Amino acid sequence: MIDYAKERLCINSKSIHQSGISNGGILSYSIIAKLSDIFASIAPVAASPLLGYGDLPGSPLSIIDLHGTRDTVVPNTLTQALGLGPYDSLVSSNDGFYYEKKSSTIKRYVDGFNCTSISSPWKTDMDGVKDWSCDLWTVCIGGMEIVNCTGSFGHNYPFGAGKHTQAARIIWNFMKTHEKQDI
Repeated sequence: MIDYAKERLCINSKSIHQSGISNGGILSYSIIAKLSDIFASIAPVAASPLLGYGDLPGSPLSIIDLHGTRDTVVPNTLTQALGLGPYDSLVSSNDGFYYEKKSSTIKRYVDGFNCTSISSPWKTDMDGVKDWSCDLWTVCIGGMEIVNCTGSFGHNYPFGAGKHTQAARIIWNFMKTHEKQDI
């Protein structure tokens, strides 16, 4: 599909990004393991890799991850999960699947791409709304960055009905400043 679009449209191949919510966010994590050389960034929302499908991408790309602290469908932490599964995974109370802990996923990317080991705040216009905050890891291989945002919401876009555009703006602001780097 990307090759088809590149042949027919004026596309900046250094600015191809992917986002999805829930299963679409799970796809984000799965697809980058195989196609990280194409994408500049991904933006999974309310998603974590399924156990065994969170491989480190083959080439660096930036990541902004948005995940609610009240999500029981794809749990963010043990607090929302039905319990622990194999390999320190989290069991969803909704579907019984095993999801990676978000902290483990982020740590694997931070370590795997030699980012700064300590995060700093990544500021947005929504900081503090429903406990919203974002952490940023920089100085990663290829100039990539990793941002992990959380807030008090469930298995949906942040900030509730009528304010979903705020989350889209946050994602867009990240994507437009993160092009694919030549390594």
